[in-house]
Amino acid sequence: MKIEISNNRHAELEHFEQWKTYERLIEGIPHSQMNRKIIQEAITRVSKIFPENPVHLIEPVEILKSSYVNRRGYKHYELPKITCVACITYIQEKPELEINSYTILWLQDDFEPHIPTKTKELIKKIEWKKNSF
Repeated sequence: MKIEISNNRHAELEHFEQWKTYERLIEGIPHSQMNRKIIQEAITRVSKIFPENPVHLIEPVEILKSSYVNRRGYKHYELPKITCVACITYIQEKPELEINSYTILWLQDDFEPHIPTKTKELIKKIEWKKNSF
């Protein structure tokens, strides 16, 4: 599947995967500190799958879900419920062969069988050559 990247170029979607953001949360409520750890664990997870690719995180927005404060003093903040990863590869054959790959990580509210339009627009803004291998 082709996806548009910067400068009106197209790259190949090599891998697309989704999982529940809080799949490992057994008890308690999410809070900012926990959310940062979950994001870092997701980056580590995809870095192991695609070790040769830099990982670009599209920063998620945390939402204050309630005024509840747990016994450690943390407020109830949640991330979007679904974590997504896409490995995208751009191959330029002329004037000389150049291959650039990226692993992109983002969070969204629902499972979807495709990359949402809003996310595709953010992918287009990535400075491809500057950040890829």
